[in-house]
Amino acid sequence: MSARIQTFKTILSSLALCVACYWTTEQWIALTSCLAYLAGLSRANAVMLAAMLGFVYLWLLLLWAFAEHRVRRQCMTLAGLWLLATGLTWAATLMITPALTGSR
Repeated sequence: MSARIQTFKTILSSLALCVACYWTTEQWIALTSCLAYLAGLSRANAVMLAAMLGFVYLWLLLLWAFAEHRVRRQCMTLAGLWLLATGLTWAATLMITPALTGSR
């Protein structure tokens, strides 16, 4: 019975890790898109650049997450990266919104 529980824990933690990496990558893609637009790229080019870099972000996060053995460090690092990207994306959208509406 103990082997089944260990297998279940491993599968569950792997699934949770993949989802956390995906969510973190999603925020970094949004941040990259906002920063690329603020840097002067057109909206279409900014989105395309962010989408291409998103694959790199996800790949790097998954490689790191599955190489790291300490679960607490995985969770805290991914949560910190997600919060950082969310906050920076929020700040970037505040700078973009006036540019899109034409009001300054």
